[in-house]
Amino acid sequence: MNNEHQTFEIKTQDGNVNFRTGTLHPPVKSTNLSVSGLINAPAEFFNKKIYGEFAHNDMLVTYDLDSGVVVFQDNVVNDAGSSKITGKLSAFRDLDKLGINQDQKYTTQQLSDKLKMSSSLFSDRTECMKLVSSLRNFSAKIGHDMSEMNDTKGNKMNTMVQSVKTDFDLNFVLSCQIFAGVQEKKKFKVEIHCDVRDKALELWMESMELKEIIDEEKEKIIRNVLVPFQEAGVPIVQIG
Repeated sequence: MNNEHQTFEIKTQDGNVNFRTGTLHPPVKSTNLSVSGLINAPAEFFNKKIYGEFAHNDMLVTYDLDSGVVVFQDNVVNDAGSSKITGKLSAFRDLDKLGINQDQKYTTQQLSDKLKMSSSLFSDRTECMKLVSSLRNFSAKIGHDMSEMNDTKGNKMNTMVQSVKTDFDLNFVLSCQIFAGVQEKKKFKVEIHCDVRDKALELWMESMELKEIIDEEKEKIIRNVLVPFQEAGVPIVQIG
């Protein structure tokens, strides 16, 4: 080997050159993580993962108040592998099954069975059984009166149903979680409405108080999820 100096010029598209010699392990390939969960998922992931001093420069949080979604992403400006954690604000499952404010129709038997199975949503379960009893008595009364009516036109029957309804207490109060993953319970009044369709009693449930709670709490919950990102200086962008 002579002592002459040799110069090598290597040009690459991105300007980076990596030399690997000997028996080194194969290079580790970057992978991307994408997970969807409850509304608190992005903050929980962020709080538990350990990041380097300047890692926050490559992070981004987006949120949508209309759809109730928060998305956290890291490594958004490089190819080192990224994490995307999506949190969705969804209804508490047991409450959602009741179909309140969802135009979900029931027969008397169907609604009675549904309420009995949802007694845990009542602050006092005995109130649930009183409601079921009142509902069945109301249905029996309506059935009896309809069978004795000579005029079975819809308008006439509906007028009779609404008149009979005033003798029965078909309103009730629930005390339960509103959103999945949010443990706080709220109380709200629910009204049972009824109509006659094809000579059969049709019932559904409405609650203005529940709608107001959802509208008020939705933004508050999302704002709380954003707090740890705000404190850490992570960029936050509203998209809806």
